[in-house]
Amino acid sequence: MDVFFVISGFLVSSIILNDIDKKRFSFINFYQKRVIRIAPVYYLCLLATAAAGFILFTYLDYTGSFTSSFKRALIFLSNQHFSKGESYFGTSLSENPFLHTWSLAIEMQFYFLLPLVLYLFRKYIKPAMLLLLIVTTAYSFKLVYIDQQINAAYFSLATRIPEFLIGVLYALYFKNGLSGNQRINNFVSIASILTLLVCVVTYKENMKFPGLLYLIPCIAAANLLATPRSLLRPILESKVMVHLGALSYSLYLWHWPVMAFFRYANNSYCFNWLQICCIVLLTYTLSWLSYSFIETKFAKLKKRRANIYLLFLGALTGLTAAITPRFISSFKKIPEIYSKPILGLKSHYEKQAETLGDTTKPSKFVLIGDSHALMLKPFFDETGKKYGFAFQTLTCDSYPAIEEIAYLEESNTLKMFEFSRELVKPTYDLINQFDIIVLALNNHNYVKNKSFHGAVDRLAKYLNAQNKQLLLIHSFPILESVNIIKKNKGFVKNMDFLNKRPDDESTLILSALADKWNNVWIYDLRKSHVLDTPPFYRDTLIYYDYAHINHHGSVLLSKDLGADFNQFLNNIAQRNTTSNNN
Repeated sequence: MDVFFVISGFLVSSIILNDIDKKRFSFINFYQKRVIRIAPVYYLCLLATAAAGFILFTYLDYTGSFTSSFKRALIFLSNQHFSKGESYFGTSLSENPFLHTWSLAIEMQFYFLLPLVLYLFRKYIKPAMLLLLIVTTAYSFKLVYIDQQINAAYFSLATRIPEFLIGVLYALYFKNGLSGNQRINNFVSIASILTLLVCVVTYKENMKFPGLLYLIPCIAAANLLATPRSLLRPILESKVMVHLGALSYSLYLWHWPVMAFFRYANNSYCFNWLQICCIVLLTYTLSWLSYSFIETKFAKLKKRRANIYLLFLGALTGLTAAITPRFISSFKKIPEIYSKPILGLKSHYEKQAETLGDTTKPSKFVLIGDSHALMLKPFFDETGKKYGFAFQTLTCDSYPAIEEIAYLEESNTLKMFEFSRELVKPTYDLINQFDIIVLALNNHNYVKNKSFHGAVDRLAKYLNAQNKQLLLIHSFPILESVNIIKKNKGFVKNMDFLNKRPDDESTLILSALADKWNNVWIYDLRKSHVLDTPPFYRDTLIYYDYAHINHHGSVLLSKDLGADFNQFLNNIAQRNTTSNNN
């Protein structure tokens, strides 16, 4: 895409400047031509992708990120949508068939601005473009290297403008070519193509990009544009290259949805050789069809008829985005108690506590922790209602809101980490109001993030100094990584049981804390028979994904262990009362 942005800036600015010089430039004609060139096959691709997603995606996936990105892609704003999510190569985004539309959104946004700038600053266009390149490059540098906002930078129009501007500046300064000397042209073109190949091999997905790294491939691409009479010309003008060039727009539109659907269906980011062959064949076929019957046909239509057809296609795409999420619920929707968190969300990823259980009674303890604590709120809520106690809770995702937790670099959860740090003070303010603190965490986080060990240990020490009790919940097991609802296609058993991941190390860590501090207790949920055959109990789903029990499963745990937990809690309360009296 970086190379494409350079080519686009070079060609489109050349056309605009030439029309301005000849006094035949029209903003309406320019915008109309760009829309007719880009939108018809684009909307066709969106429609086909929506239809395929309607068939393949689960209800939650379709009505969630799929639909929201579809609506943004429809109006060429998907880059803003994706900039707020995870990295381009994150698991869920790699399965989103609209992800690649970010570049079309940026292209359309740039096309809106470019003629305005070229027209208004025509007399000072070279210094104006050079200054804009410096300013936007500096902004990209700041966003990537200083602010560490890499995901926002990747999808940002401002950080991609320099790539277009390199093409624009080459069109301004080297309109007639970089050099008239054949040897120089040959040297520059070969060096440039080798530079691009080196970038292809060495640039990795975890690099800080665009930043300043974009300059290397973009300048290399611009050099190739400015050396048209080099020895590479026969290769670039060969029938195969010209054919692929003609199909390039359609190839780009179709390649990502095809790959995304393969990833979604196989629950795997990588492809085997058979899948690669199928992807290449399907992408080429779709691209040839859309090029032959949409791109070329629209190019030959008169403006009025092209506008009518485009308006109809756009309206049909918009209508599809509006009605399919509602229609899909009639035959694909899974009840929320099996498919998503539904209780305690007001106190999760929010800065306010919530009271659950028997709210007519005083709160007996405070529940803190990560998403495992969230999914155990139904367990504590049902138990509290049955045995007459309330509790307060404040939770967040991935990281508990306790002091001295470190960010796990490979986890791709920076936003969650940052929010958990904002929640530390409110959490400790809440902790200070109770004598019993219940901490529930993903068992494997104890193992993956070594800072958890010290942080929980220091929390136990802090509470021990105040004669407060810390109850650690040995949470429900994590299963082998599978998109459970997608694979099971419903909440009634339709797949094999999944293996539990071993958590012996987390058991040892918890036991060591209980041995070290006399105010630390452990309650083991894994003793429940409800968890014997995950992700099912009596042929009904009790997990909504491989790492989280669902609301239904959490309530079942209460029915099985509620009396036992209530007695356990009373023992802790009695111990705390005795300790305080002493």
